[in-house]
Amino acid sequence: MTLQKKCGRPPVLSYASYALNNWRRINPELPIELGNIALLQNFHGGQDEEWFVLVHVAIEATATPAIQAIVLAQQAIKKRDTKTVAANIHIYC
Repeated sequence: MTLQKKCGRPPVLSYASYALNNWRRINPELPIELGNIALLQNFHGGQDEEWFVLVHVAIEATATPAIQAIVLAQQAIKKRDTKTVAANIHIYC
């Protein structure tokens, strides 16, 4: 079995492979943010490549609460719970 099949990933360098699954926290006790994350594997090395990729990781981490609020709002819509919908939409407006 090929590595591609074992990992369930296509044999291309995808965004998920290069950015979202290619970093670590420098200090595990601190949040996921620029200055506390580093690439596991890069092509050329250097700060430019690190930050070019890691800014996406930081953006995704920052978006997490908004995505969670969207999920809660969608669940509330199904239940016709307008109070919960409004509360979750209000957080990010």
